[in-house]
Amino acid sequence: MAGDLKTVRIEKRFAAAPEALYQAWLDPDKVRRWLAPGVMKVSDLDIEPLQGGKYCLKMRDTSGAEVEVDARVEALEPGSRIELQWQWKGLSGPGRVVIDLARVSDTETRLRLAHGIFETMDETQNHENGWNACLDKLVRVLEE
Repeated sequence: MAGDLKTVRIEKRFAAAPEALYQAWLDPDKVRRWLAPGVMKVSDLDIEPLQGGKYCLKMRDTSGAEVEVDARVEALEPGSRIELQWQWKGLSGPGRVVIDLARVSDTETRLRLAHGIFETMDETQNHENGWNACLDKLVRVLEE
């Protein structure tokens, strides 16, 4: 295996209740508006919000190029945790995405995201950049 094994870890606070943030990961209307980094857009989406359910999406850039995630829901704890087996179609084995939510005040929720494991620092950095760009979009969706 090339390089060191790495995991993306991001912590971010949102001006929303944990339940609203949790739903933003599972509501197809909301997911379509934020779960693609930069200028990319979600072009296709299939979410089954139950343990063992699908969490599949295609993202398209402005040139029409697409990437596809074929994920599965491993665990759901309403308002507090989502675990996904995350597989980029056409690439090596699946990774794992874990989202933990915790209320920190009446108006704020802390999100902790972990995604890994990657073989190289380049992969880790690319995913960290992508997740941060998506989470910036999520802030705007929650403000609507």
